[in-house]
Amino acid sequence: MRPFLLSGLLSLSLAQYASIHQIEAEKYRALQHLTERQWDSVNGYVPQPNVLRSGGSCALTKQVMGYHPYWAGTAFTSYQWDLLSTVVFFAYEVDPATGSYSNPTVINTWRTTSLVTTAKANGTQVQLCAALFGGTNLTNFLTNATARRRCIDSLISLIAQRNADGINIDFEGLPGSQRNNFTNFMQQLRDTLNRRRPGAKLSVALPAVDWSNAFDLPALSNICDQLFIMGYDFYWSTAPTAGPTGLLHVGQIWGSRCNSRTIIDYLAAGAARSKLILGVPYYGFRYPTTSYTVPSSTTGSGTSRTYAQAYSEAQTYGWNWDPHSRSRYFMYQSGGQWYQTWWHDSLSLAWIYRTVNMQGIGGVGMWALSYDRPRTELWGALRDHFTDCAVIACQDTFFDMGGTHGNYFNRENWTWTLAPTGASQVQVTFHDFRLENGYDTLYIYNGPSTASPLIGAYTGTNSPGTVIGTTGVLTFRFKSDNATNDRGWLATWNCSISQQPPTTAIQDLQTWYGRDFLVSFRDTDDVGIAGRYVCVADYDGSRWSANTALGFAYEDFPGSTLPPGWTVGSGSWSISSGALFQTDESNSNTNLYFPLSQDNTTEWLYHWQMRLSGSGTNRRAGLHIFASDPTQSQRGDSYLLWFRLDNQRIEIYRITGNVLPSPQYQQPYPFAANVWYDIKATYNPTTGEIRIWIDNQLAASWTDATPLQSGGYLSLRTGNANVGYDNIRVYRSRGASFLVQVGSAGHARYESPSPAQAAVRILSQVRDVQNLWATRALAEAKIDLTPPDATLAVSGWKTQDFTQSFQESDALSGLAQRFFLPLYRDGAVWRGQSTQGFLYESFDSPSGGWQAGTGSWSSTGGYLIQSDATNTNTAYHHPVTQSTKHLYRIKARLTNTTGNRRWGFHILASDPAQSQRGDSYLIWLRYDNQDIQIYETISNTLYTRRTVPYPLATGTDYLVEVVYDEGYIGVWINDALIAEWVDETPLMGGSHISLRTNQAQVEWDFVEVWGGRDNNQVLLTVGPSAYFAEQNPAPSTAGGRLMSRVVDAVGFFSPIATADVNVDWTPPTAPATVYDGTGPGDENVTHTGTELSAHWEPASDPHSGLLEYEYAIGTAPGTTDVVGWTPVGLVTSYTRTGLTLVDGQTYYFGVRARNGAGLLGPAQWSNGITYVADPLTSSTDSGSFPTVESHRPHLYPNPASAYVVIALPDDADAVYLIDTQGRILQKLVAPDRTCRLSLEGLPAGVYRIWIPGYEALPFVKL
Repeated sequence: MRPFLLSGLLSLSLAQYASIHQIEAEKYRALQHLTERQWDSVNGYVPQPNVLRSGGSCALTKQVMGYHPYWAGTAFTSYQWDLLSTVVFFAYEVDPATGSYSNPTVINTWRTTSLVTTAKANGTQVQLCAALFGGTNLTNFLTNATARRRCIDSLISLIAQRNADGINIDFEGLPGSQRNNFTNFMQQLRDTLNRRRPGAKLSVALPAVDWSNAFDLPALSNICDQLFIMGYDFYWSTAPTAGPTGLLHVGQIWGSRCNSRTIIDYLAAGAARSKLILGVPYYGFRYPTTSYTVPSSTTGSGTSRTYAQAYSEAQTYGWNWDPHSRSRYFMYQSGGQWYQTWWHDSLSLAWIYRTVNMQGIGGVGMWALSYDRPRTELWGALRDHFTDCAVIACQDTFFDMGGTHGNYFNRENWTWTLAPTGASQVQVTFHDFRLENGYDTLYIYNGPSTASPLIGAYTGTNSPGTVIGTTGVLTFRFKSDNATNDRGWLATWNCSISQQPPTTAIQDLQTWYGRDFLVSFRDTDDVGIAGRYVCVADYDGSRWSANTALGFAYEDFPGSTLPPGWTVGSGSWSISSGALFQTDESNSNTNLYFPLSQDNTTEWLYHWQMRLSGSGTNRRAGLHIFASDPTQSQRGDSYLLWFRLDNQRIEIYRITGNVLPSPQYQQPYPFAANVWYDIKATYNPTTGEIRIWIDNQLAASWTDATPLQSGGYLSLRTGNANVGYDNIRVYRSRGASFLVQVGSAGHARYESPSPAQAAVRILSQVRDVQNLWATRALAEAKIDLTPPDATLAVSGWKTQDFTQSFQESDALSGLAQRFFLPLYRDGAVWRGQSTQGFLYESFDSPSGGWQAGTGSWSSTGGYLIQSDATNTNTAYHHPVTQSTKHLYRIKARLTNTTGNRRWGFHILASDPAQSQRGDSYLIWLRYDNQDIQIYETISNTLYTRRTVPYPLATGTDYLVEVVYDEGYIGVWINDALIAEWVDETPLMGGSHISLRTNQAQVEWDFVEVWGGRDNNQVLLTVGPSAYFAEQNPAPSTAGGRLMSRVVDAVGFFSPIATADVNVDWTPPTAPATVYDGTGPGDENVTHTGTELSAHWEPASDPHSGLLEYEYAIGTAPGTTDVVGWTPVGLVTSYTRTGLTLVDGQTYYFGVRARNGAGLLGPAQWSNGITYVADPLTSSTDSGSFPTVESHRPHLYPNPASAYVVIALPDDADAVYLIDTQGRILQKLVAPDRTCRLSLEGLPAGVYRIWIPGYEALPFVKL
């Protein structure tokens, strides 16, 4: 019987067959113009809303890679994303002549499909498949360098447009002659990806058997991230024999090729074990055959059947099992023609999955996703084998890679560890054992690895017999040579299991949160975790509850009124002593309900306490879950979990169309009246399984074959009973972490009413595979939704260093960091003092400190522009003396649409001339990767420290703010905290900030560096090299500006507080001249003994202006012995009265100015004025004495040239000759009544004769 497959396969070297990928691509090509919604209509699929499905309680332990063909429409909305690591969109069909795509409508679907965003939102990577079929097409393409280049450029551009994660190459029918060309193409694609999209994945589809030796496995293993074996098409549509599509073993009837051998052959050929992905068929073939026997020749081409179609048809035609290949099949006769359908179900796939685990390869894949809809058991098979929820049975069978009906294979070399879940001891008994003696060996170790103690090495017929793993773990290693093989072995195992319950703990939370936050859990069990659940409650200021719109419920029934949102349909419901009671025993169908959003994206846990009592004989109570209409008598569609006190049983009902049927499930249970029972119920919408625990003991379990997928309400129900309910909780399943949403529509909707009150509560529940429950874990945190406040007022003029107080507050979480930015005016722009750690650059008039390293930098229109889109490391830096606490604010936008685009900046850089800026931190925005990164550079080597996904759009402004606080780095984008990292060995300073781009054209709007402060006061410096380095250019134009901003403990920034600072450290000028007297000129003598006058030229002050003048009077310049300094306002003349002057004493008037800043200028003094008590009276003389009164003085001639004659009064005892400045030139003491005064030597001019007690007599000297 062996030749059936062998002869067919040998013919492959002569004539290639069409694979399932090619068959279906050609089948649907005529309809490729259909939209996804139209495909849904063709497929009879009802689109689901895009929802996150990654919150499952199980995490993948291997890669799971599925093809999503475009004709699947929006079936991705029902994928269980937590069980998919990679989804591959099929396909970009390559035009062999040009390298471009030949199916533009499908590519348009790629450009718009929500598959990409949904997958990535759920943590699943996305690849775009490039497909090309046929040896001639492949030869034409691979020998055309232009087509290859265009294909590579087009593929990379398309994944960049969707921020996809990689490319899958599916080239089928590759001739052996093109082996090197294909390898070179893959290397070229890899190199280009590395250059343009570092980190992108590259995978390749490989045939089940490489008959033409067309694939260079060692080279491809180095080039690719994943090697996807199409482990199907062993029997193809035109196969001469009907047979299993993806057979695991060959047994005695299926030739020599199967998936088990294919894995061995690929590994032996040089494939990396960790990169090998075995693809399995989610389809089968229906063949017309000559008979019903197995195997049977075909009479025509087979027709593909999806898993869902085959499953449905098997309900009619039977579930036959082929033990040789471990495959499903059924047969029937129609119109005299026999038909056989070969396919795989969850059982046959489970055997393949076990082999994948035993071989230790990278994972599995499938052709094609959606082919199982609407069924879900294939998802369950993935969960049961490739997640941390997988359970290894305590009893099972163990055999070699050839299966139970065939020999093992040559060149085997694998290691497998058997660790039954929860086992404390495992025992393996070999019932048959036969290897090639001396060449093929099975090694057995007592423990989890080959480093464990060796129990024995067995070859030939030397059977291990019975071996025991004393710790519940055994490791097997098998190797075979490349010659003779034999039938191998058959063994069974059994184990002893621990009964310890699991544990769960919530990792320490922060004290405060203000935004969404991730909660991590520590779940442990010696058997294995089967379910992980979380409930989130919040505190509204008076009571704890949960957001039922997000599928959570939390009710303790405080107070005396029903909780908000709960509605009484019927019955007598009340709150008493912290519990809910229904007391109307006459009512057979009471109803109290509340809205609760329930869907198929998670497993559900309902937890509550309940007590039944009353005087009746048919007392019962429970609740409806997944209820569609709580106003109807049976709640529309729902499940009723029903507990009967008098009938002593548990019942489960599936209600459809508001019709209550007989219970689908009944289980006796010894209920007692007036006893509080702790009840847990789980429901899995994927499997339909409902389980009920009472007091942590599993009491009931039932599975609905067509499970409800959604419900909007939970309804409490009693019948003829007095019933109490308490502590109602509804949990959702989770993984190792859970994202708590903060805000009015989130899980934590309210902020703490005080600094001491928590506002969010996290509950964790865990059960293991033995249905044991952990003790519930609980953790609380406080919520702050209000940003801090900061105000700033700078009073008066600043003439020297001063201490400034900042007004700031945060009522809840408190302030975490404080920053300030002092600026000085530089003409029309503001600057920060970079030598003291401040920078303020708006690029309106860039400062001279910027230096370009690499790139094309220019400044225009208030922007700094870097326009070189090819440079991978541009540099533009500015010296800034940085220390341990700073705030960096940079606003920029990226403008180009191609290339591996990213931009960012180095802070605390030690050497901007080096490629990685010496020692520094780099904040990096990656548009094609859609993430934000924090790097540390040490000795000019770059290290990635943090990567956080973030949606970045071309042409959009992003304000990036970075807080550095002695090793702490926080990155805010547009006021939202995005990434944090703490350097345990932080930089304590740096000399530069450096802007950087990679293949990006970027417009930079501004760059700011703020300084940190420890409290609400800081000493601010004033002066030419200080913080405030410029004075006011005018009294009304500030020379300085001060800015303040604070961050609270949850990461909210305050608004920026700003205040102008008036700066003037220069005193005003002195008046140029001070004149004695009232003017307009200067006077030297005064005859008024009670007052002195002065007038002066104005002083000046360009910065703060003049506030006032002060004057003083002294008997010598600079002295104030007559009048001290006295303000007189802004007048420029003044007369001081009320004086008592001394005859003959000269007095000096001093004047100085005070400016608006309060600074006094230097004093300017007059040249003095002399007080003379009684000068002569002037007269005119024609040359002789007139007749006058004897007591009045006279002089003649006037004008005079040689002398004047003076007639003196009787009381004259002195005569003075004075000039016009009041200076005394001569003095005659005790003169005669008539005296002659010589004018010899006097220059021509006006003079006066002064006799004390009389007015002065002027005369002119010729």
